[in-house]
Amino acid sequence: MSDAASPFREHRPEGFSARLVLFLFEAALALFVGGALVTLHPDDPSLFTASTKLWADNFFGMAGSTVADLLYSYVGLPSLILPLLMMGHAISGLKGRSPSFAPIAGASFLLAGLSPLVADLRSRPLPAPYPPGGLFGTAMVRELLPILNRPGLLLLFGTFSLGGLLLLLSPLPLRRLLKIPEFWKNRLSNSRQAPPPPDKQAPQVTTTPLSPEEPEVLPAPLRPRPEALPDLPAPPRPQPATPSKKPPLLLDVPPDTLTPPTTILDDAGGDTPDTGEFIRETQKTLAEFFRIYQVSGRMAGAQTGPVITLFEFAPSPGLKVNRVTGLASELALTLKVPQVRIQVPVPDKSTIGIEVPNPRRSTVSLREIYESLSYRAIPSPLALAIGKTVAGEPYASDLARMPHLLVAGATGTGKSVCLNGIISSLLMKNGPENVRLVMVDPKRLEMAPYEGIPHLLGPVVTEPGLAVVRLKALVGEMLWRYDLMKDEGVKNIGEYRKVVPPEKAFPYIVVVIDELADLTLAQKKEVEPPIIRLAQMARAAGIHPVLASQRPSAQVVTRLIKTN
Repeated sequence: MSDAASPFREHRPEGFSARLVLFLFEAALALFVGGALVTLHPDDPSLFTASTKLWADNFFGMAGSTVADLLYSYVGLPSLILPLLMMGHAISGLKGRSPSFAPIAGASFLLAGLSPLVADLRSRPLPAPYPPGGLFGTAMVRELLPILNRPGLLLLFGTFSLGGLLLLLSPLPLRRLLKIPEFWKNRLSNSRQAPPPPDKQAPQVTTTPLSPEEPEVLPAPLRPRPEALPDLPAPPRPQPATPSKKPPLLLDVPPDTLTPPTTILDDAGGDTPDTGEFIRETQKTLAEFFRIYQVSGRMAGAQTGPVITLFEFAPSPGLKVNRVTGLASELALTLKVPQVRIQVPVPDKSTIGIEVPNPRRSTVSLREIYESLSYRAIPSPLALAIGKTVAGEPYASDLARMPHLLVAGATGTGKSVCLNGIISSLLMKNGPENVRLVMVDPKRLEMAPYEGIPHLLGPVVTEPGLAVVRLKALVGEMLWRYDLMKDEGVKNIGEYRKVVPPEKAFPYIVVVIDELADLTLAQKKEVEPPIIRLAQMARAAGIHPVLASQRPSAQVVTRLIKTN
């Protein structure tokens, strides 16, 4: 059969098969995006998120978690309507309607208008670090709020949303939309005046007189009506299948989480070396040293710590202090130690301190510090067990009073041990309802043991690009908290937690960055601004950065970061 005689060619528009396949692919893509968004799990690995899990719990695997992570990060909550818009466009195309640019433009305007509108939500419908309005909505509100105020923002983005909705509905006849209320009104009025069903009306019998010529025709005998069968019981309605519970977006943590007891930790009380003989011999050596160099004075005592011992020297009246400080190298040579540090003066005393390394270091037990009075006397949830002083006394401090922390030191100086002690201090005293953690570990090894604890706001970050996203999200969290505190008339998180119910009080957030130098070398221009803003403004909002670096040079820790 030739093409001209084909009965199908004249009824099928040009390019119908290609458009059919295209719209089928669009419908499948809509199902993929919708399933990926709904089944997002906070610790799923993706191209933008590092995780210790090998397989993603998302319904569509790592591809689904990557798409959901990208949409939630930049669009936020309004991204949930994107698969609905895509499916509607695909169905419209499958019905044979000609493709139009208006629905695509309408979807863009609708998402651009809804993202800033939901960016100011007080509730957190999405798991951290995803803001309700995404990075786009949060940035628009932050930049335009000082210019337009809230009524102006509502008017501007409400107009965007309404315009996008009208563009989406433009293929539909507006007259039909306006006739929908009239249709339902007429249907309701007709149902009230409906005539009785025909089986209940009395049959009308019409009699016609017979003419005398016509013979009377007898009616045929009526067959007996069969008895009505008994009504069969109606089949039971199938119960709707209970939908399987999807993995929660937020970590389900009970509010009454118990903190672990200190008995789970080892006690290193028996590991303290005997330093009595070392102190006596060193005091004799120091006294002889000062006599040889004609420095008049006397030895006033010693304070033993876990690493060094502080020997106190009381100079004679009129002795210049620089005569002692200038002998540091000679003291180290005489005592046969790598280095001697001279402290002038010893706090609250009129003596000069000479710090000499101990021949054997003693172990500092976290349990001893946790059970000490200095740690337990701090009422703040951010109490940190730092270690022991030179005198061997347990030392603890409050991160809220610091309010930020920089841990610096070369490899092997105990920098990572200090960070682990800080994190353990927060975990030992608080549940997830009081303190949450954001961990950035470019080295990928130091903070891996903390993966999966309920205190984490998302997985441990190992990629510099994702670290920038987390830091910017924390800036948005800070601004959101400031808006809530402004509405309540309070100035800091401590006052806010007192005036609101416990279920509405937001927790403290501690941002732990293990190696700041790796981040600044990779993306300095993107990492530095959010860190500066957090250091300048985040203390009252309960967000506290704890930074660690092997070399705190000016290229890593800039002047603005040091100032704060």
